[in-house]
Amino acid sequence: MHKLMDEAGVGQRVQGPRFGMVGASLVSATCDFRQPISFGDRIYHCVTVAEWRGRSFGIAHTFTSNAKIVADEQETRLCLARALDGRVSALGIPGDFRKSTESYEASTLGQ
Repeated sequence: MHKLMDEAGVGQRVQGPRFGMVGASLVSATCDFRQPISFGDRIYHCVTVAEWRGRSFGIAHTFTSNAKIVADEQETRLCLARALDGRVSALGIPGDFRKSTESYEASTLGQ
């Protein structure tokens, strides 16, 4: 997820200055293991934003080996900001954060 965000130009280092965010915190994760793999097997990892919501977004990780899905993971990230009193609370997803991520994903389709 971090590589995707960095390459889309919305990584952790720019989230504060560019979007007023403390970060995109992991609030939920699940993984389904579908096929066995062995030491030495080559595994490919694909990461996409699966869903945009008001304050959170879903990330999908798909792991393949020998052209078969061996595992898939879903996670939910919550956009957070720090209030003037220092408390951290949920923030609506900044429009430019979403737009930059969608543009990057569209430019990498099929790679």
